Amino acid sequence: MITHISCCFRQHRKYSKRGHKYTTFAVKEKKTYTYVPNMIHKVVQHFAVCAEPLTAPVKMSPTDPRKKRKTLGSPDTPPPTSSLAKQSRFKLELE
Repeated sequence: MITHISCCFRQHRKYSKRGHKYTTFAVKEKKTYTYVPNMIHKVVQHFAVCAEPLTAPVKMSPTDPRKKRKTLGSPDTPPPTSSLAKQSRFKLELE
């Protein structure tokens, strides 16, 4: 946040045509991202000396939960679609 000399946050006002009133919000500082060049340099240096290529597949752990089920909250065997259709509130009755 940008502050004044008096150490309070600098405010900006904005008029709302819909509400016909002014609202205020704090003015934020522009981001500088001074760490990005150093981070890119470290990544390039790491992959320059690394034996694996950058596009190497990731090896999954045997205990990784993604190997067990597609969704963690689902039962091991899903119920049949016909029973789900019977329970549905929005089923279409075709006669």
